[in-house]
Amino acid sequence: MLLRSTICQVSGMRPEEARDLLLKIARLEHTNDTEALATTIVKVNLSSLSSSFIAVTIVKELGHLALAVIQAGAYIFRSRCDMSVYLQLYQARRGELLEESRDYKTRWTTTNGRLHDLANSVSSG
Repeated sequence: MLLRSTICQVSGMRPEEARDLLLKIARLEHTNDTEALATTIVKVNLSSLSSSFIAVTIVKELGHLALAVIQAGAYIFRSRCDMSVYLQLYQARRGELLEESRDYKTRWTTTNGRLHDLANSVSSG
């Protein structure tokens, strides 16, 4: 059995799709801009506009990547974290998170290489 390195390209979502996904997962959604505008006019709900604006900023920071957006939305919902607080936390820890990701990639590459060597020794032995 030969293990090969595979690279998968992951593209981001359209900004408005990513924003809507974040708001949906965080349970802060408006189904569309018209509903959000109507809610604002009728209820003078400024927090909903603020949430939408912050959501746009968050998804941009996350590169519009669906999995990252879903994880952020789930965290916001489960922890009942205000979106502006989440954004501040993310921005403060971004470098730390990227470093952890880099460490994980190094560990994965090392492990994958060892598995490749093991597979070669088993198949040739």
